[in-house]
Amino acid sequence: MAMNIAIVIQSLRAVGGAENVVVWLAGSLAEKGHAVTVFTLEFSEAVWGGDAERPYTVHVLDGKRKWPHSTWKANRDAGSALAEALASRSFDVVNAHNHPASLWVHYAKAAGAKFPTSVLFLHNLPGYLYEEVAAPHLYRLPGLRNAWYRFRPKRLFRKLRQNLLGYRELDNTAVRSFDRVIANSRYTAALARKIYFREVEPCVLGVQPVRLPETAESGESETPIAREDLPVVLTVARIERQKNFDTLLAAIRILKAERSAPGGGFRFVVAGGGPLLEQYRDRSRRLRIDDVVTFLGSVPHEQLWDLYGKASFLVHIPLDEPFGLVPLEAALCGKASVVSDHGGPAEVVVDGVTGSHVDALDPAAVAEKIGQLLDRPDLARQMGEAARSWVVERYSWEGFVDVFEAGLKKAIC
Repeated sequence: MAMNIAIVIQSLRAVGGAENVVVWLAGSLAEKGHAVTVFTLEFSEAVWGGDAERPYTVHVLDGKRKWPHSTWKANRDAGSALAEALASRSFDVVNAHNHPASLWVHYAKAAGAKFPTSVLFLHNLPGYLYEEVAAPHLYRLPGLRNAWYRFRPKRLFRKLRQNLLGYRELDNTAVRSFDRVIANSRYTAALARKIYFREVEPCVLGVQPVRLPETAESGESETPIAREDLPVVLTVARIERQKNFDTLLAAIRILKAERSAPGGGFRFVVAGGGPLLEQYRDRSRRLRIDDVVTFLGSVPHEQLWDLYGKASFLVHIPLDEPFGLVPLEAALCGKASVVSDHGGPAEVVVDGVTGSHVDALDPAAVAEKIGQLLDRPDLARQMGEAARSWVVERYSWEGFVDVFEAGLKKAIC
């Protein structure tokens, strides 16, 4: 049964985890014979290609882009624009991705008596509304657990504004109004059940390779990650607090001191841009580890396979991460991962088999796990081979799309 599917997301101006999934999902569903239209406030053809390059349609809604904690009026306006756009065609299902797209669908429903079946996909939760549930580890970082950070005027004003204007209640009402809610991992689904008091089903994401891992491991990389014959420890993440670079750099400092003897050298390479890139570059210089640490900045997604192929293994220890796409991509290239012992990464990496779990707030423990794989390259390769088999068997993109498609059909029926 071919469906007419509307997918709603706040913005497709830049590349990100949820943005990638929406674009890949729209393309895959269109290739399976469904008519797919993506509704958004922003779309960049320079990033995602023109109409002729896509098997799905993009409809840019009228309205101004607002931050996720924008005013009720901004989201009501976006909801009205969405209702008007949806009325122009007969859709079988409307699939919103994350907040505030969930609010737009909620408002669009109120604009008319008849509305298609609605399905919400949660890539993550609006942490600024539920930080005590969605980000318990993040606020244990040294710079975030002091009294000034917790009670500074800006933070208190934001909390007061949320409570007075009922932002939590609005988000809860919107989520509970959907016919079906699904999440990208069992971890995210469990958190959402705790917050929204309704059934939330996991529809675990798969990983979509840009090219075969065998290709990535051969030939010269366009991105220089090491010039010496040294093992390379790789991290792929946006440079921001929740990705836990404070702990990472502290662990690398410990490793450098412990491995100063001949033969103990290594390189630590970070691929990712973000608002704190220069801050952490400066931090590495102050810690005197910039001779082993390289921040590459933002790297095009297709070049990441070169990085995965050249690396010895991956280190990925974000705090309260909803899913673990990066470890799965590394696994597809036959690489083991050292990951946080909580959240999505712990769900996709089997401790002691496809990688290692570690207390993500303990620099000494992180240094120890990295050191073990540096000292045992045979173990790293063995875990990497197991990781590749694991991801091919359990986390294929095609498998995810099939389950997602079946879920939409079930919701309609």
